[in-house]
Amino acid sequence: MVTPVAPEINSALDHPDPRQAVERVKDVVQRRLLDVYPTARIVRTDFFNHTYVPDLLLTWSSGAHRSERRVYLRASGDPGLLASDVQLLEREQQPLVVPLVHLGTGPARQQLEAVAEERHTLVLDPSGLGALPARTPTRTPTALASDAIVEGGRGIMEAGQVDRFLYAVGTGVEAAREGRTEPTRLALSQVSRHTVPDVSRRMSTLMAAMWQGSGRSLSEFPASVPHLASLDETSLNLLLASPEIRDAGFW
Repeated sequence: MVTPVAPEINSALDHPDPRQAVERVKDVVQRRLLDVYPTARIVRTDFFNHTYVPDLLLTWSSGAHRSERRVYLRASGDPGLLASDVQLLEREQQPLVVPLVHLGTGPARQQLEAVAEERHTLVLDPSGLGALPARTPTRTPTALASDAIVEGGRGIMEAGQVDRFLYAVGTGVEAAREGRTEPTRLALSQVSRHTVPDVSRRMSTLMAAMWQGSGRSLSEFPASVPHLASLDETSLNLLLASPEIRDAGFW
């Protein structure tokens, strides 16, 4: 179910008091991120549209490890301006940039896509933010794909890109469970391109485990077998809920 975020942002920006408008916009983005990832904690800063200082700090825990992602709100949807902004942000922080309007088109958009992927930055416009599914008690492969976007997505993601990623990865995990090659390959390609290396390795490790559990050999896995990576709670639950894996070498 798509949540229309753009009208909420526009309504917030219409407030006559600029300071209140900023706080209302942060309310909208924070509420939507917590709908999608409720186990996270979000801290606000006193800044807005700042070059280096984030508007929000998103943090979450995976076991004993604590991770964070800095969230930068941007008033412009101009791809050229956003590409320049992304180049100034720290790649290691894996920034999440949320333009408050839909992205523009043209040659600069391709530049933004390339820069965002290389800089490990996710540019998530209002339609993409609205396309992420709200968390439910049932943890599915699609929910795992949604978490991957929040934790380590990169590149541009509008609603169409979010939908394609969720579908490809969701069906790809199920395909790996059944040992089917082409949907697994497509999912691995999406994960490799659209998530940062740590998240990509985790997702690939899960699919390799599912693949081996189906009875297929890892030599037939449609990608390089990833180095050992820790699986998060959702990945482990999906793995444990799979049919019994009789390969003693797997465990």
